[in-house]
Amino acid sequence: MEPVKDTAAKNRARRKFRRRVSAGLLLLIALVVAGGLASTFTPTPQVAVADEDKSALLRTGKQLYETSCITCHGANLQGVPDRGPSLIGVGEAAVYFQVSTGRMPAMRNEAQAQRKDPIFDEEQTDALGAYIQANGGGPQVIRDRDGAVAQESLRGNNIARGGDLFRLNCASCHNFTGPRWRTLVGQVRPRARPRHRAADLHRDADRTAEHAQVLGSPAHR
Repeated sequence: MEPVKDTAAKNRARRKFRRRVSAGLLLLIALVVAGGLASTFTPTPQVAVADEDKSALLRTGKQLYETSCITCHGANLQGVPDRGPSLIGVGEAAVYFQVSTGRMPAMRNEAQAQRKDPIFDEEQTDALGAYIQANGGGPQVIRDRDGAVAQESLRGNNIARGGDLFRLNCASCHNFTGPRWRTLVGQVRPRARPRHRAADLHRDADRTAEHAQVLGSPAHR
């Protein structure tokens, strides 16, 4: 009987050992899976900082909008009758063009806002544009890889091709020979050649003119 008892005891010990090993392996697998999920769903420090920067930019943009834009464009960018158009779909590119050239915020209602010294600096313009982009969508500002507003990177070197494109797409409003054209509603299209500082495309920075092209001459919409 002793050999039988010894065999049974050894079997029980082996089964107990196997159960402990299995439990340990299951625990180890669970820890590995949990760690992988945690690393997947936990933002890296760089992502967290970027998200916080974006949130701060939007908060600043919202404050600027509520201070300087909401009266004419509405609480939800929907526009206000007889005051200002909807900003839904205009995008940050329109904000950059209008605000960086001092056309907006407008001091009074008029058929066409004229170019003047900007009220907002570049950081404020970026914040306002980010807010309107986030809530209304539309064309975005063209930027280089470092985040700066694109300028030299968009400049071509084929003058003949540029002239062809201008004659086909721009001359009907801006006139290829220089004089300004007045529209039926009294608006004046800027000259293609410099004369009066406030109205000239030539006086706008290259990057401002580029965004005007992206928007299809938004100053006159």
